[in-house]
Amino acid sequence: MDIIDAGLEYWWRWFCSQQAWTKVPGHSQSLSETITVTYIADFASGNPWHQWKGAFSNVKKS
Repeated sequence: MDIIDAGLEYWWRWFCSQQAWTKVPGHSQSLSETITVTYIADFASGNPWHQWKGAFSNVKKS
């Protein structure tokens, strides 16, 4: 099993255990899966997890 398969398997188990509280499961599934993929990419790149840099982190401040 590679890192992507392992991460997505973990995400799927987590998502299935969280269904009771979400009111929009389709959107929650898509969003949480996308976030998981970014965490996997960060891990594979050696970046710390859970450190969102913001939507405009690549924009230089004047």
